[in-house]
Amino acid sequence: MTFNLRVRFTGGCAFVPDRPFKNEPKQVMVVIPDGESQSSGLDSKGLNRHRAFVRFNLRDVIGMPKVPKSTQGIWDLGRKPRTKLGRARGEGASPSPPEGWEGDRGDAGGDPIDASRRPPPPHRSAFHPSGSPQAVAAEQKKLVQTRLTLSVKGGPSNLTIGDVARLADMGPIVDGYYSIDPDATSWKPPKSVLAQFVIEKGRLYTGGYQGTWVFPKYLCKENVVIEEMSNEVILDVKKVAEATLIAKPLSGGGAKRLCLAPGTGRWVEITVANLCDNNPLEWPVDTGTAQPDQDFRWFFELLSEPDRQELGDIIKGLYLPHPWPQPDDNGQGMDCFPTSFQPAKSRATAGVGGERGSTSPRRYAKGGLDAP
Repeated sequence: MTFNLRVRFTGGCAFVPDRPFKNEPKQVMVVIPDGESQSSGLDSKGLNRHRAFVRFNLRDVIGMPKVPKSTQGIWDLGRKPRTKLGRARGEGASPSPPEGWEGDRGDAGGDPIDASRRPPPPHRSAFHPSGSPQAVAAEQKKLVQTRLTLSVKGGPSNLTIGDVARLADMGPIVDGYYSIDPDATSWKPPKSVLAQFVIEKGRLYTGGYQGTWVFPKYLCKENVVIEEMSNEVILDVKKVAEATLIAKPLSGGGAKRLCLAPGTGRWVEITVANLCDNNPLEWPVDTGTAQPDQDFRWFFELLSEPDRQELGDIIKGLYLPHPWPQPDDNGQGMDCFPTSFQPAKSRATAGVGGERGSTSPRRYAKGGLDAP
């Protein structure tokens, strides 16, 4: 029997196609910046520490002993060793919810097509109060600088691109002048890259629309306005016979595999996230008035070192570009938006010190707005 697979990307994830999205790329590389240790960006302003991970339902793992259907497994994408979580005894089994939390998040488990009808889980974490600590611990893995790929049998033979217009595009934000370091998509990326995810099959589109956001004209001629900006990107791979998530260290060595099949229903759902480490389990938080998403500044760590140095000189005294909520348009306090870059240029075409764009951002930076 075939089933459907959904991968949900959320938080600090950069989508880099092998050719522009409008030209139907054959491959898209998701690059996750390393946000777990650095305390400030190239604008010398503070950056919130992030935690990156892959989350999945343990019932969907082939060979896993039977566990409650809301039990979550974690593949940690961190560089540094994590403190081991406690045994699954309820108290102390997962991080405490952040200040402002008002109840369980009700969007885990069940058919991912309709989140509003999913049964709320007892606990949104890698452990379930009544689950088996041995079973959960078996999937509490730590992966260091890893390339993730999906191996599927059956289903679509290629990649199709749906509506990605609501994904923040770095091109207009920097007026097309800067792009991602070409090494960030290679097998030997810089230390600023924590993980990669290769997408070659399925349908890719945006979801989770969060109102209108504005990028002030720091490095471009006009404000960049994105209506219904998305905080997640979704990959659907339908009618597959088999599915395996493969994690291979970028430094070499053996790969880890996660063989998947639906424990209930006909869907398997995986989440790839890079979120603020004060709320990595995505507890709902009422923060009142929405605030600018300063976490977006992490993406500038993915530029080449020469570009970073130049941009640091240009941006002196200013925050790097990041989205501001349109007044009275969004009260959810959403942050950690993903972005997209234009296809990575080779060193030969990017050329340190060469022509990278027709317009230098130097004449715009001085007129940029500072953040409060």
